[in-house]
Amino acid sequence: ETVALDGDTPEPNEASDVRATLHAVDWGSSSSYTSEGLVIRLNEGDGGLSALSSLASELIDEDSISSMMLGELWNGSFLWWDYAVVVTDVDIGELGVELDTHSDRLRLTAVTYDIDVDGEIEGTGGGDFDLDADDITVEILLDPSVDSSGNITIATDSVNVTPHGLVFDASGGVGALESIVSFFGVDVDGIVEDELSSAVESTLADSIAPMVEEAMEGIRVSESLDIGENSYTVLALPERLEVDETGLDISMKTLVSPYSWESEGWADGPPGPAMGDFYYPDFEGTDGGTELAMSIDFLNQLMYAVWGGGLLDTQLTDEDLGVDISMITLVLPGLTDLTLSIVPTLPPMIVPREDTEAGTELAMDLGDLFVEIYNGDPSEETLYMELYVSTQVPLSLEASAAGDAIGVELGDPTVWVDVVYPDANSADAAGAEAAFEILFPIFLPEVAGAFGEIPIPSFAGFALSDVESALVGDDDGHLMISGNLGAE
Repeated sequence: ETVALDGDTPEPNEASDVRATLHAVDWGSSSSYTSEGLVIRLNEGDGGLSALSSLASELIDEDSISSMMLGELWNGSFLWWDYAVVVTDVDIGELGVELDTHSDRLRLTAVTYDIDVDGEIEGTGGGDFDLDADDITVEILLDPSVDSSGNITIATDSVNVTPHGLVFDASGGVGALESIVSFFGVDVDGIVEDELSSAVESTLADSIAPMVEEAMEGIRVSESLDIGENSYTVLALPERLEVDETGLDISMKTLVSPYSWESEGWADGPPGPAMGDFYYPDFEGTDGGTELAMSIDFLNQLMYAVWGGGLLDTQLTDEDLGVDISMITLVLPGLTDLTLSIVPTLPPMIVPREDTEAGTELAMDLGDLFVEIYNGDPSEETLYMELYVSTQVPLSLEASAAGDAIGVELGDPTVWVDVVYPDANSADAAGAEAAFEILFPIFLPEVAGAFGEIPIPSFAGFALSDVESALVGDDDGHLMISGNLGAE
């Protein structure tokens, strides 16, 4: 901003000239994904990975373990005796599942309790048997990754089965027959134990990886939003997954675009959204079970899209704005019938800013809005003034209590004006800045509407609760949303 004073006292005449530029570390693409626009963190324990554990216990079918063991397990003969080991009934009690991390793998520990296997040894002198186990513990290491289509895939790395408290009990003549067949290398209780362990291993090994994939397939965003006269798509797909000692991070690439590019200023504006090169978020200072770090770069993707989609290209009358024209006439003499024609030459941009009272907060910069003011219906004869307007608006973003959207609160804007017609030193031009201090707080809700339905990525079948939000990072470049993941 340049200011010229004529030196008269006590109240010198003042003329100001303000134009805006947009600075960014880099420019994104209007049609390509931006890396790490969103990052999801699932911590070990309640509200994080444990939420997936509860789903696992519901999806694992104990009956499938039982059915794999029923029927004949072994048969043979000795002299004139033919015999067969047959399982007639399998009863499995409670199933406990816990998901945590181990080195760079996900570890799922499944414990089946109170196993009771009933059967018989068929043949001369045969009889019934019963095998009881306190529990069977299965530890499965899973290797998660992200494929080229943004799908989280889970591979089974290893399976380890450990039975505890096995007791084999035989009745009738089976004891004598078991002794005979054991002499020839047939271990009846070992056969039953091995088959039980194999059934548990096969069932869990086949079902756990698809189950975890199913639980994670909802970690994406594909939303359509109607804002103003246009519709917008918001996409977020996983691009990288990293497991550490206390949880896992899922980085997501993001893309926001309008169904059609409508803004007059878009063709001559920046090639894509402004990128701030903000540091990857550090989750060490957070204490929620689940966290979502929303990069300011993602918010600027949204701002670029709604700008290009024509949200700010508008024509408004005093009636549309709901303002008393007499208030405007005080600072713009002779204006009796207001019509504003607005063409933004730059996209809005979200930036961190320092405030002496509030500390670090966000602000929205709106630069170089070309505004034509008409005294009546727009025409060459009714043109009252042409000017460029720039403003900075304090911006507060908070996650909703339901954890599914971002709420917006706008502060008082600071407005700068550059009058280009009529002469910038005219009496009419002197009131332009005062006029827009009145008009901008009324106009800004049109922009705030772009934030009204920012979808927060969710898990299929799960929801966030106890949600809190705050700016984090050395550069305050991420809005951190913390909460607890739980089944809906």
